[in-house]
Amino acid sequence: MIEAGPLIAFVGAAVLLLVVPGPVTVYILARGMEQGRRGAMVAVLGIQAGEVLHIFVGAIGVGALIASPPFAFTVVTYAGAAYMLGIGVQALITRENHAHDVVPSNRSLWPTFVHSMMINVLTPHTTLFYLAFLPAFVDPARGSASMQFLTLGLVFMLLRLIIEGGFAVLAGSIRSGLSESVRNMAAFRWATGGIYILIGVVLVGNGVT
Repeated sequence: MIEAGPLIAFVGAAVLLLVVPGPVTVYILARGMEQGRRGAMVAVLGIQAGEVLHIFVGAIGVGALIASPPFAFTVVTYAGAAYMLGIGVQALITRENHAHDVVPSNRSLWPTFVHSMMINVLTPHTTLFYLAFLPAFVDPARGSASMQFLTLGLVFMLLRLIIEGGFAVLAGSIRSGLSESVRNMAAFRWATGGIYILIGVVLVGNGVT
């Protein structure tokens, strides 16, 4: 059972971490500018789906296995980087003929959900973050450490959903104000593709180091 004091401290620390824009925030903003508010919100939900796996992996202790063998960590890191680079290149080579065709109303957002979930799943740094951050608020004297970890992880997910959902709405609003210009949307296509590639390069750098 987690007491009120440690839980409040955890929430405060988590909010501070989440409001500072990071790679995930940039990814959500890029999706919003590319696919509008709905696309950004679907990206948030996909990221949340991947988050569930990280939380349960951490709760049962398997996350420690990812942290310990350097080879396994490097392989997963490069897999995530390759995925980001792939969708970045795809965004750069995709051409749109009309402004209203950028995101057709009947276009399925399922690929966005899957892409977002896979990006999260293939980023071992997320699991390492949970292993480094959540245990600081876990006290074995208060009961099952795994249950406390799981509880804190779900609280973090809820906070992340609220805050990143706000970023998604912001990104969708920015796109709505500029979507009438084909030239602007072409620029966003290059910008979002560049963002995906940049994130992939950062992951490669982390894998090398």
